[in-house]
Amino acid sequence: MTKLAFIKNIFFYFSLCFLISCSDEPNEVRIGYLIDLEATDANETIDAIKYAFEEKNKIANGSQSGSSVSYRLLIRDCGREGSEAVDAARNLIFNEHVHAIIGPNTSRAAIPVSLVAQNTETPMITNGSTHLQTTLDKPYVFRTVVTNIVQVKALVQHLIVKEKLLKSAILYDAANVYSRNISNLFKKEYLRQGGEIVSSESYVTGDNNYEKQIKAISVLSPQVIFLPNFSRHVEKQLIQINQYLNHTVIAGADSWDFHNRYLQIPKGGALLPVLTHPKYFDNSTLSKKFVEEYTLSKGYSPGIGAALTYDTAQVVFRAIEQAKGLSGQKIRQSLSQVKYYGVTGRIQFDEQGNADRDIKILKQQNGKLILLN
Repeated sequence: MTKLAFIKNIFFYFSLCFLISCSDEPNEVRIGYLIDLEATDANETIDAIKYAFEEKNKIANGSQSGSSVSYRLLIRDCGREGSEAVDAARNLIFNEHVHAIIGPNTSRAAIPVSLVAQNTETPMITNGSTHLQTTLDKPYVFRTVVTNIVQVKALVQHLIVKEKLLKSAILYDAANVYSRNISNLFKKEYLRQGGEIVSSESYVTGDNNYEKQIKAISVLSPQVIFLPNFSRHVEKQLIQINQYLNHTVIAGADSWDFHNRYLQIPKGGALLPVLTHPKYFDNSTLSKKFVEEYTLSKGYSPGIGAALTYDTAQVVFRAIEQAKGLSGQKIRQSLSQVKYYGVTGRIQFDEQGNADRDIKILKQQNGKLILLN
């Protein structure tokens, strides 16, 4: 080999190495999942996202296309404070070099993480944050759940137009951002649609007794009580409401635990705005298959958290498959154009990255769940 040929070969070798290292189509797609490990449904959503990745890699390995692309899941605890969530996101982006992030599923974590995702041009898709600020003016941030205002509008319209319930009270957690925000939205929308808010009572997260607030509400005889609170509070609140207002209709929110058949719901029942839930009322072949196979794999039937997390992962897979490369910009562009029908129904995004989805009203009464529209 001549000296010139040797130099050419060396040049070719290093050029090839450079191209491989700079390629935006690596064999391994790395996706981070941010979850508060202390959340009520943490184990369920972790099971669901692992199931989605296992299924995807099994399909990829059995593909006849010759593709050797694999999907690697990296799970990180985002904690309950914004600073913890930011640190976890930065670890995924700068140390693990993820191509996209799924989660966090709470707004208090998702909002600060969304700033990191936007600034680093890392596509992010939350499976639980409903606050408008999460996606507002952030082209790299998406959500598969609907915003608070969308679910509130659907709920209020049903209460006023369908049920003719024009007098409402609110009991909310003043120390919780989610509860406080959605309570304000409910109040504005209820008044806008012609209803009357006869009472608005609050408590703080650590409280366990709500009798004082409920007594004050009962004097005004509302037809509806809106409880945009988390299950550990709702269970106790329903017991005390039953003592004073046992025929009142309860209006809930997506903070309720759908695995829990609340036994203390007043005779009026509870109305909840929901996305399609595979276990209770979606009879599509896709949903039935998912429920059967998931139950066989995990030993329990999936709830809305598991189903939505599974669908969120599928949306990311679809976007990556349709993207012309794996740069953040290309995945973001692909996500913005995704149209996917999953086990929780139709999923696509508007210009702000918000889920453009249908909302159903679910009635929970006497231990039964009934879809009303």
